[in-house]
Order: sequence, then C-alpha cells, then structure tokens
Amino acid sequence: MKPLIVCLTLLTLTLVLALPLRAQDAPAETAPPADPATAAGWDALGEQARQMQAQAAHLRTESQQAHAAAERDCWKKFLVSDCLDDAKAALRTARQEARRLEVEAGRIERRITEHERRERVARKLADKQAEITQRRADSAGGQPSGQ
Repeated sequence: MKPLIVCLTLLTLTLVLALPLRAQDAPAETAPPADPATAAGWDALGEQARQMQAQAAHLRTESQQAHAAAERDCWKKFLVSDCLDDAKAALRTARQEARRLEVEAGRIERRITEHERRERVARKLADKQAEITQRRADSAGGQPSGQ
C-alpha cells in the first residue's frame, strides 16, 4: 500500500508542479500583457487562452489515465478502500487544477470578446458620425447662397 501511495503522491505532484514549470520555460507565451493595447497583444491573449484550454484538457486526460491505472493496482492490494481513496484524492487534485486553468482561460476569452464588442461599437459610432458629417456637408452645399 505504501508504494502505491508514494506513487500516486508523486504522480499528483508531478502533474500539478509541471504546469508552473512549463509557464516558467516560456514566459513570453503565458504571461498576459497588463493592457494589450495592440492587436498583437489581444492575439497573444487569445493564444494564451487556447494554450490553457489545451493544457487543461491534457491534464484531465493524463489524470484520468493515471487514476484508472492506480485503481487497477488498488484491487491487487489488501486495503483496497484506502488505496481507492488515495487514487480519488489524486484525481480530484488534478481536476481542480484543470478547472482552475479552464476558468482562467474563460476569463481571458470573455475579456477578448468584450474588447472586440467595444471595437465594433466604436467603429459603428465613427461610421455614423462620418455619415452625419457627410449629410450636413451635402445639405449645406446644395442650398443656394443668394437667399
């Protein structure tokens, strides 16, 4: 039972700790700009959200596979219940980390969507202003000046 607990603990720690290490390896890709004022900044945020979603999906898959393997091994042990409880705890920890990544990716995606909506509204407003200005210029130019 002890080797399985040690194995599950190491697996869980590896999965959970590997995520921040990957982030440190590539800080330019994962660190969000404080205020992405350019299109490239918003594109980088979108890419970061996609990477976080993929990372969460990968973590879920890996943890599910590790849980299935641990569960099979548990049935070979004398204290099956304790072993299964430990396996479930490891799975729960990995799922929580995956969920945290998904929530953060969702926040980024909502921020991008809001930015895009504001840009559309600003463009429509600018087009409307230009149209009004053009109509005023056309109506002022069409009136006779001798009256």
